[in-house]
Amino acid sequence: MPMPAAFTTFACRLLILALPATACLAGQATLTRSDTLREQPSGFSGRIMDVQRRSSVEVLEVRQEWLRVMAPGNRSGWILRQNTDLDAQLPPPDAAPAPRTQPAGNSGLQLRGSPRASNHALVIGGDTRNDASRLAGLMGVPDGNTRYLPGAEMSLDALRQAFVDLDARLGDGDRLLIHVTPGRSPRIAGHACQEGIQTTDRQTFGNDELLRHISTLARRADKLFLIIDTPSTGLGNCPTTGLGSSTLPANVLAFLDNGGTLTPSLLACLEGDAPSPAFADGEALYRCMQARPGTAGQTTARLAGNPALIPVLRPPQPPASGTDSATRLLDALHAQRDQRSVPDIRQQPSTDGSLRFRADTKTPAYLYVLAAGPDGIALLHPNRHITEARLDPGRPIELTLPPKPAGGAVPRLLFMLSDGPRSIQRAGFIASGDGASSGPDSTSLHRVMEELLGGDNSPTCRLSETRNLGPTQARQCATRFSAKWITPASGKATR
Repeated sequence: MPMPAAFTTFACRLLILALPATACLAGQATLTRSDTLREQPSGFSGRIMDVQRRSSVEVLEVRQEWLRVMAPGNRSGWILRQNTDLDAQLPPPDAAPAPRTQPAGNSGLQLRGSPRASNHALVIGGDTRNDASRLAGLMGVPDGNTRYLPGAEMSLDALRQAFVDLDARLGDGDRLLIHVTPGRSPRIAGHACQEGIQTTDRQTFGNDELLRHISTLARRADKLFLIIDTPSTGLGNCPTTGLGSSTLPANVLAFLDNGGTLTPSLLACLEGDAPSPAFADGEALYRCMQARPGTAGQTTARLAGNPALIPVLRPPQPPASGTDSATRLLDALHAQRDQRSVPDIRQQPSTDGSLRFRADTKTPAYLYVLAAGPDGIALLHPNRHITEARLDPGRPIELTLPPKPAGGAVPRLLFMLSDGPRSIQRAGFIASGDGASSGPDSTSLHRVMEELLGGDNSPTCRLSETRNLGPTQARQCATRFSAKWITPASGKATR
């Protein structure tokens, strides 16, 4: 008779406690302090990379005080057990096995919170990596995917090479963070502020060249976040001049500052030290930074690019719930769409009052139809009648959705067409009538947003860089999606 999964996991964890070494897979662990990933379980062994505090790792083996782990960036090695929360997760030997909390059939679903190898960061300049590294970690960039160009090495050729290397590592649909801290250099008397970054070899990396690199990277990226944090308005050049919303692509959000306080303020808003909404887009974060004590009315930071993009999905805020919050969530989701593509969704004539639509695509995709309501987010497709979300090129499907309520308002529908599939179970949807719905509380809404934005969270997608995947697997792991609002009054109101 096969053992229950919960008992097997419990027994494996008891072995971890009892044996000096075991081949059991202990699952996920989080670093409670930074550590060095080493080739062998010894402090004298060769160094592979640094793993930062709060990074999530997959435990492959336990050997006394050492853990063999799969670290961010798909790199395996050994770290000290005492620097993780593994022991805090393990039950005491006399504890009963914990009951299963996942529905049957979903035991393979992964929990959220791990960095993804499809996220990259380039940190240029500055005397310390700490703040920029923390930002990269919050944005889900594995430590191994962050590249640094120290200020002392910031020559013109080195800057150009850093962008070339970043472009070589980038896969289609990846996410990028570029953090620039220009060095301080006095202005030349009688000369206007230089529009660019002064290099160590006394040349200028101009804004026009920076914009060309940003535009090239943005054409392949899903989202690109740019932060330029100049140390001082009095000593530095003015590297942010000429970078505005009209010059940046629609999938780029930029925070620009000539006062040197941008990065700490942004971290405070993202880490919860300052008030900020759960779905903190660029505009909300900018307001948060302005409202911080000591910066009100004094901040020199400005916003450029697309202010509706969300760099980090913050934990849920308890007060937010109900139809209004569900509507705001769908608006925020729609704002994260790939604006280079518009779903081919058309309303069809109907004689029985039902809502009929025809959906087509030029590339393999997955279709989800969502609406806001008193029970949170309603999932109208896939549903009890059409259980498959996949949409194949040249094979359009006809959707029939429930009719609008008698005398009620016409529901506004969000059609989302994603490159990769989304997990209905992991999003927390529960069957309701012909479709499904989330709960109206903030935690349930956050769970939906996390899944719809994050996509496939399997080990392959979390630990493999896009450029190393085949075309089919790359689409499976992609987080990019297009979206379209339709208000089916006469069937023509769209945006």
